[in-house]
Amino acid sequence: MQNNPCSPSQIRALTFNKLTLAMDCIGSDATATFCLSSLSTTEPSTYTSLLHIQTLPATDNRNPNISNNFTLAFTAFNRELRLKPGTKSPPTTFPASPTDRSFMEDFNKNVLQRLVDENKIKFMPISKGEGNGSDVWENVLAGIDDVRTGRRGKGEKVVVEVGNEKWLGWSMC
Repeated sequence: MQNNPCSPSQIRALTFNKLTLAMDCIGSDATATFCLSSLSTTEPSTYTSLLHIQTLPATDNRNPNISNNFTLAFTAFNRELRLKPGTKSPPTTFPASPTDRSFMEDFNKNVLQRLVDENKIKFMPISKGEGNGSDVWENVLAGIDDVRTGRRGKGEKVVVEVGNEKWLGWSMC
């Protein structure tokens, strides 16, 4: 759906132009544009990303009343996180957060588990990387390249076995 340029207008139509919350799980300019274009053009709205996008991309018919947030899930592990400066953000330190850890534990136990038990959450199918190389890391790099180039990974989680019961996986929505 994200590859269809008509999708944001279709989303606005299906939601009667009332969609006010968007969670961008990728955080690129393209996915931000998609999310922003899908939000209501009249209601105050919130765009949230897993990566901080300091300046939101311009979109056609964009609501001027959109707040820009980002969610840093790493604080749920109750460890300090230091981000290096990037092209879009300065260096930042996020302190350990026992409150975020407690929230995550409560959410997983009381909300997420119920949704899984009720089959309301569907997991992406797993595509196990066969790997042609004898070196495990060659197989990992080949799997990453497959996802990067679009050969695999759309709607599935690509995994490569790196040891006894240890898997390295990634996906592309």
